[in-house]
Amino acid sequence: MEYGKDYLVDISYVRSREELHHLLKKALDLPDYYGMNLDALYDLLSEYHAMLTVTGADEAAAGAPELADYLEALDRVCLDAEMHYEIEASKEEDAPEEPEAEAPAEEAEEAPKSERVSVFFYCMRPYDMLPIAERYAAEHNIRIGWTTGYPATDGVDLATGYDAVCVTPSDMGAEMLQAFADRGVKYISCNSIGYDHVDLEMAKELGMRVSNVAYPPSGVANYAIMLMMMCQRRIMQIMGRAGVQDFSLEGKIGKDLSFSTVGVIGTGKIGGTVIRHLSGFGCRILCYDPYRNEEAAQYAEYTDLDTLFAESDIITLHTNATEENHHLLDAAAFAKMKKGVVIINTARGKLIDTDALIDAVESGKVGAAALDVLEVEDGLYYANLEGKAIANRGMAVLRSFPNVIMSPHTAFYTEEAVRYMTEGCLAGPLAFAEGRDAEHTVL
Repeated sequence: MEYGKDYLVDISYVRSREELHHLLKKALDLPDYYGMNLDALYDLLSEYHAMLTVTGADEAAAGAPELADYLEALDRVCLDAEMHYEIEASKEEDAPEEPEAEAPAEEAEEAPKSERVSVFFYCMRPYDMLPIAERYAAEHNIRIGWTTGYPATDGVDLATGYDAVCVTPSDMGAEMLQAFADRGVKYISCNSIGYDHVDLEMAKELGMRVSNVAYPPSGVANYAIMLMMMCQRRIMQIMGRAGVQDFSLEGKIGKDLSFSTVGVIGTGKIGGTVIRHLSGFGCRILCYDPYRNEEAAQYAEYTDLDTLFAESDIITLHTNATEENHHLLDAAAFAKMKKGVVIINTARGKLIDTDALIDAVESGKVGAAALDVLEVEDGLYYANLEGKAIANRGMAVLRSFPNVIMSPHTAFYTEEAVRYMTEGCLAGPLAFAEGRDAEHTVL
């Protein structure tokens, strides 16, 4: 267990040289311990000037001794362990040898396990997704392949011979699905909760099955609440001005979330979690969803959209994108809102009419906005485009506003979410290949 530069090591149970080496290696992160002699360990500890608590040694060395006292105690313990090790080894050498069991005439080799399904990943991230995917694939006998690029840039031919493709939200229209089907792909695994980027009618026509993933809702929910507070407390302006040593107060005054009315659109898992967590701030909460969530109703007041628009200081979106709610927040919706309303979107970019939002920010109708998603983000996330001209005028205009926060679709991005999503990308096709519905079946 590490405490800064100090280390705590319990060697009371050490019974052999290997155990001692293993324990010290674990504590000090030594590169090699099997075969390392005890003198080398002694010298290495001298160089580290480590402070160790030794249990099982004499009283003088117990507690937190000085280095010299520790090394003296370590000598005795190492010697005891070495002697015990040699005695045990001697006993093993003196023990009568047991006759070896006769091997069967022909020992059958274990038959290789058959491949259960194969999945090709687009937009694979080697630094976080890949280790999880490789472990899960090995455990479930799944063959995987991958590229860091999108299907449109790296090409569909890479998926030839695979049962499924895993895709981050990008163009999966009729033409793309047909190209994959022509190469033998039977399953589409969405590396996202949303699946509005997939032409489901075409997938159905081609006989393709589609799955998505899920992850704990708290990550996105808490991120949305963070964005609310950043907007209301004008944190971007405060930090920007502090960066040029402007520590004055004028123009930095904020609003307290506890005295605000928050309108939550969508009360599913994420929206419901936002409501439950917001209840701890003491703010008034309005919500809208065609399907009532009884848990959310304990903390929030269900109402119609017009009332939510008119009375909310903050409006946060937590619903899937459908044809029916395309541009849910358009010019007409903004016209019904309070002057200075704060808009939060960690759900789907297509829920907001970008041009209408720009007009609303410029007019002052929208006092601040925080967007983790954009209406048009194909080819943006998750690529390093530093130094490149990006053909996305809506994004360029929104980024120019000092009261608009834009994050690159990272509300989901936690260690827990990445594990759930990566495993889900493989679990869906595996279920389909075995004739079952996936836990998160779309089609």
